[in-house]
Amino acid sequence: MNPVMIRNYFKIAYRTLVHNKVYSFINLVGLTFGLVTSMLIFQYVIFENSADRFHKNSDQIYRLALKQTVNNGTPEVFSQIFLGAGEAFKKEVPAVESFTRIRADFFQEGPTITRANNTEKMAIKDIRSIMTDPSFLTVFTFPLIRGDASTALQNPSSILLTASMAQRLFGDTDPIGKIIDYSLSKGPQNLIVTGVLQDPPTNSHIQFDVVLPLQNFIGSTPASDRQAWNFRGFTTYVKLRSDADTEQLVALMNRVVDRSIGELYKRINVTLSLQLQPMHSVYFDRKTDLGITGDGSALVTTRTGNQRMVYFFTIIASIIFLIALMNYVNLSTVRSLDRSKEVGVRKVLGALKINLKIQFFLETMLMNVAALVCAVIITLLLMSSFNSFVQTNFTLTSWFNVPFLCLLAAVFTVGVFLSGLYPAFILSSVSPITALKGKVGSLTSRSFVWRLLVVLQYTPAIALVVCTIVVYNQLDFMQKKDIGLQLDDLVTIRSPRFLPGNMSSDQAEAAFRHELRKISSIEGASYAGNQAGRGLNFLAAFSPDSADESTIKWIKCSGVDQDFANVFGLKVLAGFFFTEGMESTYGNPNDFVRKVVLNETAVRSLGFRAHKDAIGRVLTAKDGLRYYVLGIVKDFNWASAHKATDPVMLWYTPNNRFMTVRISSGADMKQTLAQLKSSYDKLFPTDVFHYEFATDVYNRQYGEDEKFTQLFGFFTCMAILIASLGLFGLSAFTAARRSKEVAVRRVLGASVGTIFSLLAEDFLKLVLLAVVIGSPLAWYAMNQWLQDFAYHISIQWWVFVLAGILTALIALLTVSFQIIKAALLNPVKSLRSE
Repeated sequence: MNPVMIRNYFKIAYRTLVHNKVYSFINLVGLTFGLVTSMLIFQYVIFENSADRFHKNSDQIYRLALKQTVNNGTPEVFSQIFLGAGEAFKKEVPAVESFTRIRADFFQEGPTITRANNTEKMAIKDIRSIMTDPSFLTVFTFPLIRGDASTALQNPSSILLTASMAQRLFGDTDPIGKIIDYSLSKGPQNLIVTGVLQDPPTNSHIQFDVVLPLQNFIGSTPASDRQAWNFRGFTTYVKLRSDADTEQLVALMNRVVDRSIGELYKRINVTLSLQLQPMHSVYFDRKTDLGITGDGSALVTTRTGNQRMVYFFTIIASIIFLIALMNYVNLSTVRSLDRSKEVGVRKVLGALKINLKIQFFLETMLMNVAALVCAVIITLLLMSSFNSFVQTNFTLTSWFNVPFLCLLAAVFTVGVFLSGLYPAFILSSVSPITALKGKVGSLTSRSFVWRLLVVLQYTPAIALVVCTIVVYNQLDFMQKKDIGLQLDDLVTIRSPRFLPGNMSSDQAEAAFRHELRKISSIEGASYAGNQAGRGLNFLAAFSPDSADESTIKWIKCSGVDQDFANVFGLKVLAGFFFTEGMESTYGNPNDFVRKVVLNETAVRSLGFRAHKDAIGRVLTAKDGLRYYVLGIVKDFNWASAHKATDPVMLWYTPNNRFMTVRISSGADMKQTLAQLKSSYDKLFPTDVFHYEFATDVYNRQYGEDEKFTQLFGFFTCMAILIASLGLFGLSAFTAARRSKEVAVRRVLGASVGTIFSLLAEDFLKLVLLAVVIGSPLAWYAMNQWLQDFAYHISIQWWVFVLAGILTALIALLTVSFQIIKAALLNPVKSLRSE
């Protein structure tokens, strides 16, 4: 093929696209939207699937998980294992090259950090803090920007900052050697900055703002706990030799565990076994209990991805791009009516089929290239907003990786091939006589392809509409579900970290309560160990019969004060709740039988048939301590609807980390908060007043669900829009093909409304067929998705009816322009034209 002919092909292709401005614009919009959606989603999918793969030798790093089975019941898997496990494996298992342990600080809401000797009162709260071994910097690839990796975590008083945290504290000043005040769970300390780390990537399951030596915590742990295997609460990672046999390795590790601690757990009818979780699988692991570092808090040090969400969006991207391609084929088919004579003339002048196929493929390629250029520009403009929304950090350089470029090239190639294949073969196969007579439409009308394409476009679009309605309903259900707590008008205030003079925490609690009583708009206040929506993380084993170890059950525990039930609106079903000034123990104080309150699920879990059967019973913990059941409260969900209500035990602890204040309904919230701040600053001038609304804290755990819902809705609208463009193409084709029929009917007295109904009927049948096909697919997909929730809606029949009605209305609006245009056309013009 000579250059002149190639130039001629390009010239004709360009003139054809420019001449048919409307169809070219619609094609361009459809393909561009399809490519934008694909680029955004596939970029996100690749990012998520590459989680934790940035670590050097990531395929050799494993997280140790503990599988625990109580009374031969349902096994539970925990990411936090024994303090001494890593060291024991390093000594006794040759395949273990190194290990490191991670523990979050006890303060789930995050510690406070301030610059020492700074005249300005500057404190940063809500910090993601982890404690770890010096080997953390060699097992993982979190590069040090400043400092020496070999010594950075050797000193118990050292601290490492991320680059962003160092910038917040010290600006452009070198922070190495600077001293900061840091509030740990055991109290404030002065720590020395010994290193600055790069911020962890957002697709790392380990997230942190500061890193502390684990010695800082272990140093305060009794020697017996350090040496024995009684102390759980450490996430342990091991780096294995490249030739390690993981199955043999797990068996060897379990023998070490069984020898060290197995007999103790067997006595309480608990079976333990270790699991090795590959580093690249941890990010998507949502079944393992993450303990105190898990989700439920805004300040998690462990981030988890959602594999099912990745699958859903991959399918959505593929669907939208295929809809865009089918839309292009439909519109190209419509244009074949106008180009039939052109094809006939070319064939008469000697053009071969291959020449025509090249011509049409070239036009398709030019359109796809133009769409790709537009898509790249739009994607770059959307990049910042998309990053903010899905918490990623994509840049233009993120595209220059092999997986993304290969995927983009594959999408483009498939797009050119599929969108150009059918029109090229249909038009090039028409005989010259048929083409010159303009009868291409009569040939194509005998085929069901046009209607099939519309059905194929609208089937996934309707399925997405059904899915969107279900997703929105599930989110609404979770946010409005009765959780057994009254969170409206509640404000949570974090307990002070820095107390003035020799004030004790008990004195601080009493003084603050006294100040609150002076504010008339405050109805009550309660101290609790945690905030609603952040889960209960203390887990202990109890038995209603100390002689029968088979009755042991695991129960979530939390400390509360006497006002907890009134402030949070808990309903007491039997017995009594705690009262002010009551003794926290029952009977002889020397026996230390602690008074507790159970929820309904805990009562059932412990085997009591009725609430009254539990009142007055003494429960025995696995450590031998005893607990007297004072009362029973109605179930309340301290976590999200993703999880079933836990068995919960509350014990009396008047001084806790969070003060929750109930403000009178209708009170001036701004004024009340100002009064609270004034009282707090007066009592604790060295601390920073920090408050949150309880509803905000609780609903924050649904942030990922809200993003998923919004993204689902956005991409569903994109699918409907592109499918409607395809329907517009079919309506244009139908109106042109039936123009004489419409003219005859008009001459015989048919009204515009009658003609509209006649022509719209075909499209409504196609939409109805798409509803019938798409509804079961959507029902299956949503049933699978709802399994992620312990409490969820059931999919009602009206969802499918509503989706069908909405889609039918959109379809009617889409085709109305072409149908009404055909109905209003002067019949003389239609009948006179050939």
